Amino acid sequence: MSWRIYYSDDSTFSSDDGEPEDAPGWGVVVIPQYGGGWWGHDLAGLLDCLALPGPSIVIHGRTVAKGDWQRFLAEADRDPDMPPAEHRTLMHGWDHYCWHGSD
Repeated sequence: MSWRIYYSDDSTFSSDDGEPEDAPGWGVVVIPQYGGGWWGHDLAGLLDCLALPGPSIVIHGRTVAKGDWQRFLAEADRDPDMPPAEHRTLMHGWDHYCWHGSD
């Protein structure tokens, strides 16, 4: 597994479940990933993402209560299916997330 998306309704979707374009588009809280692909953006970054050549996959973040946000981050940080923390990144706190493909 190279990434997993944690949603505000407590569901998840990962690279084992499907392609980036199959991921639900709303309610993203955090994305732990290995090797890149998902990038967090504000509105200006979203417009930049959409201006890149080729197709872009866009999903949208959700604000949650502080306690829920901390719980999601802790779950993502301890995700047993992901590589150790020093080999992955946690994308969180953005309004929009774009898939640019692996680096």
